[in-house]
Amino acid sequence: MVRSKGSNLTLRQLGTLLTCHTTPGPHTVRGLSEAVGTHKPAISRAVDVLENHKLVRRSSDPTDRRSVLIDTTKAGNALCRGFETSKRVSTSGPPPRNVLD
Repeated sequence: MVRSKGSNLTLRQLGTLLTCHTTPGPHTVRGLSEAVGTHKPAISRAVDVLENHKLVRRSSDPTDRRSVLIDTTKAGNALCRGFETSKRVSTSGPPPRNVLD
């Protein structure tokens, strides 16, 4: 489980969010299930949680009323950028000497 400012996300939910953030959207449940490598019902449940946390939004597909489009919100993008920043910091090499002393 990944914890972030009031949001407890599972790895599947985080993977779904990061996929939405890093690949051009909007996305469908089918496309996300293929990208994440899991079944559509699991993606639907992940999107439910992400939508409740206001990290993604669903909208009607204007070209196909049966389909729903999923895209990240400003809050979702900000959370993903925070992960990108912390990854750069954590992989940028050893800490300065004064941190170790």
